[in-house]
Amino acid sequence: MLRHDLHDWSDKNLVPLFPGKGRVLQAIMDCSAQCAESFYHLCQHETKLVMAIVTTVFVASDDNAILNPDERKSLSYFSFNHWQSLPEENRWCAVLTKALKMCAEYFGSQDPLVGSLAANSYSAFVDACAQETRLENELPVHIGNHEQSHSCSKECSVESFPAYFRSSSAAPLLYLIPKVKVSRHEEVPLRFWITVIPGICKYINYMNDLLSCPKKILAEETWNYLFMRTQAKRQAGRLTRFRSKQNKLWSFRDTLCETIEEVQRTTLALEQAFTECIPTEIRGGPVSMNATSGSAQDEKNHFHQHIQSAAQLWTGYKHGYIAWHIICNRYGLQRLPIEGYTFKSRGLFPLRHNSLCAILFGMMFAFISTII
Repeated sequence: MLRHDLHDWSDKNLVPLFPGKGRVLQAIMDCSAQCAESFYHLCQHETKLVMAIVTTVFVASDDNAILNPDERKSLSYFSFNHWQSLPEENRWCAVLTKALKMCAEYFGSQDPLVGSLAANSYSAFVDACAQETRLENELPVHIGNHEQSHSCSKECSVESFPAYFRSSSAAPLLYLIPKVKVSRHEEVPLRFWITVIPGICKYINYMNDLLSCPKKILAEETWNYLFMRTQAKRQAGRLTRFRSKQNKLWSFRDTLCETIEEVQRTTLALEQAFTECIPTEIRGGPVSMNATSGSAQDEKNHFHQHIQSAAQLWTGYKHGYIAWHIICNRYGLQRLPIEGYTFKSRGLFPLRHNSLCAILFGMMFAFISTII
């Protein structure tokens, strides 16, 4: 049913814009449907459909196989025009606007603030796609390969840029919100998960960085978080944590290990947040003096139900997020020797990348095993 409804939406909104690109659109929709089914398998159909549509639009916006250069450049005007109520720059921006309104309406159906959070994250992602288009051609001057480094004793503000840019380019908040939106009329209230937004966003960003790392290495992409973090650290004069006669400066290996350690710490903290660190009694304010003991008990029951739902939905999302990256052809991780998956070695990586990718896969397998 999900794929049927997603295709119906695509036939009306996407297919007319991209004649002759049916196969590419089909691959994107398959990937998006898998994403919604894996991430939100505890949610009902409408939540999955909204996110399958949003993911289809996002992947198309971020993929050179769909948009031509002029259409990609027009992404810079999307938010600029939207906030001023100006006409859309082109037909693709009109599709972006339609999906944005759908996103805000659905996720704000119970709480308008949640709908606004989702919509702002959506707009930030489109802006990040526009910025990535520029980064593909030229990195920021502070991160460009100008072979200059500062003393490692000095503070370097550029070091924080890769994480800042990553926080918008993955739209983590938008992918977090559906986790607690079981259906249009059933969701976990914001007060039960607002404090874990930074942690879950970090989990979403860095886990994707790790699991998409082989794909980005093969594509020789230089504007992703891991590369820019490494470059910024080197130009700040940071030293490697590993012994090396040839290179004393921070390396890609340092960034990779740092990111793995950060995700492990974040995952552990989130587990504790949803279990040990949440209050066991109602702390939202005193119950009215006119309230009956039955209504007070109902309120308490609802409180504990929301706590339990938040924990269950987080666990389901955590596992589904990893599973999708492994089964999705986009990332080529079917090689991982994880139970239920087949190790494949033929034709996935050019010879010059074999050693590095073997190391990455070994590290990822050990890493994933510690958090699932």
